[in-house]
Amino acid sequence: MPNKRLQYIDCLRGAAMLMVVYSHVLSFMMGRLQPSPLGLYMRDIMLPLFFFISGFCAYKSNREWSLRSFGQQVWGKTRAILIPTIIMFLLMMLYSGQNVMDAIFRYDKSGYWFAWVLFQILIVYTVFDVVSRSFSNRWCRLAVTFLPLVLFAVIFHFVGYGSRAAYLFEWVKVVGFYYFFLAGVLVRWYQPQVQKVLANRYFSSGLFITALVVYNQFGGGKTMLLNVLLIYFVFQSVEPWFSKQGNRLTYVLSTIGRHTLEIYFIHFFLLFTIPVVPEWLNSLSSDACFGNRGCNSLPEFVIVGAISVLLCYVCLAIKKVVGLFPLVYELCFGPQKK
Repeated sequence: MPNKRLQYIDCLRGAAMLMVVYSHVLSFMMGRLQPSPLGLYMRDIMLPLFFFISGFCAYKSNREWSLRSFGQQVWGKTRAILIPTIIMFLLMMLYSGQNVMDAIFRYDKSGYWFAWVLFQILIVYTVFDVVSRSFSNRWCRLAVTFLPLVLFAVIFHFVGYGSRAAYLFEWVKVVGFYYFFLAGVLVRWYQPQVQKVLANRYFSSGLFITALVVYNQFGGGKTMLLNVLLIYFVFQSVEPWFSKQGNRLTYVLSTIGRHTLEIYFIHFFLLFTIPVVPEWLNSLSSDACFGNRGCNSLPEFVIVGAISVLLCYVCLAIKKVVGLFPLVYELCFGPQKK
């Protein structure tokens, strides 16, 4: 199956990026705000969804492997993710006046943990993908692809998660999010079969109802993969609508989706406290519109959603200005996309 850029995946990635910015607006710009159920759901789903998409995009069916191509892959990921993460992290330390060593050994890394964890997951996946391609049998390849999960379980059982090395390398997050990354790989690997299954209206309806019921009963932790798959299916099923000429929503989501790392790196510098609005939204959360549900989901979505889109476009404008200086751009955001 030839690999090509998929419009609905760009839109899905854009939606995930908006959820990330949305969550950070709630956390940093409206710190006193009690998030609505919608805001809490976005906070639960955004990162598993992002790692799922990363796995989906990482799988290449037509990739030819050699030692040279492997080195090129690792160097490409280093240029695109690792070096910009280090540079932007150091700039944030300078901007915020934080101690670099303290921040390095915190699990949040001042927000830049995501790119650091993604880089490690991509390297681990690349190594085992190279090994798996030495087997012609699909089941052997599949077993090798799953091998990192076994190794993670064994190694971290003995090493533990409380050491300074564990904090430095974010082992908890590497292990936790590798499942979602691998799920994305498998969906792309078996995409023709997945599309046939999802095309069944009874299955798709059952998946939707099951995801809602189970999430409502058990929360996001135990059912997050089901919800991620549901969101992927929704975007995949409306692909013809996303591909319509002049679709404004497609333009916005795909524009953001094609520049997620740049937006991710920049938006932390733009988060400032907003007055009044959090108190007003909090007052709505105590009103009961639907049974014991508050009335703050829609106003929060409109206000925080608008701010999130605006922040993304400000980030894109800054990216464009930095693009006038190619060396600076590559250090901060990786090689410029053509």
